[in-house]
Amino acid sequence: MAAPLTSLSSTTNIMLAIFEKKTTFVDLYRPLHNYIAFNYSEREAQNLEDDLQTLKQYRSDLERQPDPTPTSRRNLLQNYFKVLCLVETRFPISPDKDHINIITFTWNDAFNLYPPTVTNPP
Repeated sequence: MAAPLTSLSSTTNIMLAIFEKKTTFVDLYRPLHNYIAFNYSEREAQNLEDDLQTLKQYRSDLERQPDPTPTSRRNLLQNYFKVLCLVETRFPISPDKDHINIITFTWNDAFNLYPPTVTNPP
């Protein structure tokens, strides 16, 4: 015989909270602008000024969290990720001396209280 429905409805639902990682200031604008001006021309850097300002604004918004609602945070993270994907395919960022080598990221583990790790991207 099947168990009564009342016993199934009394079970407790448990949800795991996963907190957003902390972020620190990273200047992407200046290294990218300088790389473009040095390897191409100052005119090219000026032509890309709007795009570089957009990247800078997305990063700044992530650091400040102007609107903490989940939907706006998701949209901001998605837009920032899309821009980073475009940057990654167009500019060499690595420790190599001919690349953009002064950008470092601080990784904070949301589940670990140990000090963060500072790395250059591969």
